[in-house]
Amino acid sequence: MLLVHSEIMLSVMIPVKMQEQLEKLSDVRGKTISFLAAEAIGNYLSVQSQISALDNALEKESVEHINFIGEKDLLDWLNNLASYNEKEMLKGKA
Repeated sequence: MLLVHSEIMLSVMIPVKMQEQLEKLSDVRGKTISFLAAEAIGNYLSVQSQISALDNALEKESVEHINFIGEKDLLDWLNNLASYNEKEMLKGKA
């Protein structure tokens, strides 16, 4: 009978400082370093998947309803940062 594993072995080079942190965390959590590494990779992939989904949604979103300001208005605003004029300029752009 042939057993098929749904896991693979992965070898990764990490800095010594990171290994020391993993060892401490392993002791505190009572988990193996392999478990913690797999958990971290899984969390990273989950976040990246969510970012990718958001990027795709934004690419499909129409930008017609977004109000952009022109280069001159942007430069005027930047030149007046933290001044009274900045607040007055923003009132007119809302």
